Amino acid sequence: MAARTWVMTSLLFLVLAGPGSIAPSYASDFDSNDYRVRMSAALVLGRTKPPGARAELERALNDSHPAVRAAAAASLAKLADPAARPALQARLDREGDESVLAQLHLAMKALDAEASAKARYVVQLGSIKNMTNVRGSELGLVMRTTTKTNATRFAPVVEGDDAAGLKGSEKKVPVLRLDGQLQTLSQATKDGRRTVRAQVEFSIVRMPGRTLKGTLSGAATSRDTGDRTLAALQDQAVQGAVESALANADVGFLAAAE
Repeated sequence: MAARTWVMTSLLFLVLAGPGSIAPSYASDFDSNDYRVRMSAALVLGRTKPPGARAELERALNDSHPAVRAAAAASLAKLADPAARPALQARLDREGDESVLAQLHLAMKALDAEASAKARYVVQLGSIKNMTNVRGSELGLVMRTTTKTNATRFAPVVEGDDAAGLKGSEKKVPVLRLDGQLQTLSQATKDGRRTVRAQVEFSIVRMPGRTLKGTLSGAATSRDTGDRTLAALQDQAVQGAVESALANADVGFLAAAE
């Protein structure tokens, strides 16, 4: 009898990071000219955990003062929301202050530990291929990095060659291998503006038997605002397509893990 599989498809027509909800009672504190007031506001959000705290703290990661950024990272760790991991990683990639870097690492470690303790499955990041003739491994790396960042919102992610990590995981929870392809990347002009559309597809395979459990697909279109390079538009379209495909991937992952 053939294994039952499922298919999930989603589209993202405009790749833009929209504003998240905020904690209004603390918004004015984050606008203060005194970094100590902003730092205190970040610490309070970590203790009280009001609605909208994560979005406000993620914005505080970009504060001009390192003490505020460190406080925001510490409070995000206290929120224990794995959805904050991409923002922490993005800050980590460009942070120059040693004390903030240390706090960012601690926060990510705390979130990873929280995710591992609650994990119902582990994602093994497998083969990620660029099937187009555009920018080869460079765009493949963009897709792989974005895939890993988004997958960590749902479960611990193990790189494909981490045999020790997989062996340990298989004893506790199901391991789901995630393979992906950048299938198409096209360019067009609309209303005088250049657009780039990317389409991706992922397969979810239950390990160690390599049973195909389902597929996820997504597409996104980036639009030139007048100051974007073609490479930047391509990166944005690929990132958006991955985010689109994995937006509700936890539904498919949980079904595959049963």
